Amino acid sequence: MHRMTKGELRLGYMHDKQEYWEQFLKVGKETFTQYGRMLYMEKEEVWKVAADMFANITKQINAVVRELK
Repeated sequence: MHRMTKGELRLGYMHDKQEYWEQFLKVGKETFTQYGRMLYMEKEEVWKVAADMFANITKQINAVVRELK
């Protein structure tokens, strides 16, 4: 969420340093990982917040997940 909000949202977790995000494909990998975590946890309210905040990314993730099923 930190990187997806361009640093505006800071939750106190690791990856706040710019060098981390400059690694090849890091933003995409982290985004997919976090969405996977939300799916695995099955917390509908978290998924709704993410879908509201990041509608386009959520649509893309949903399309990928449908293909993997």
